[in-house]
Amino acid sequence: MRIASKFGIAFSTFALTLSGMTVAATSAQADPGQCGSRQLCIFENANYSGGVFHVQDRLYVGNKSILCDKLLSDNFYNNGKSVNDSGSSVINNTGNPAFLYTGSWNSGAYVAVPAGRRLSSLQSVTAYDGGVEKQNFNMDNKGSAFC
Repeated sequence: MRIASKFGIAFSTFALTLSGMTVAATSAQADPGQCGSRQLCIFENANYSGGVFHVQDRLYVGNKSILCDKLLSDNFYNNGKSVNDSGSSVINNTGNPAFLYTGSWNSGAYVAVPAGRRLSSLQSVTAYDGGVEKQNFNMDNKGSAFC
């Protein structure tokens, strides 16, 4: 009986220690899992780390609804920091292509994010500006609209 009791206390202590370590490790790592299915997300830092913003607004094209936010300046990451001109990685878990624009209201240069794709860094991407393709374009911290 005493051995079982000591084992129970030791196991409980180990479990509490292990759960504390797991929580600490999880909060320090990047977590692209914060962007669920059918979501469009912008991350504050490269590699899906820092604050995350889930695009919530919808744009209706015919009978189709797509996620779209044409004015990121009035939005904030889950850590309270402004989303406008501060995103460094993106995830498109929707069934539609999405476009990150340098200007509000879907203006300026843009980078395409195909359906179901991720961009772990926006520092060197293929962008389009005025119909001209630009290789190795630095889109980091420049997004003002995401549709």
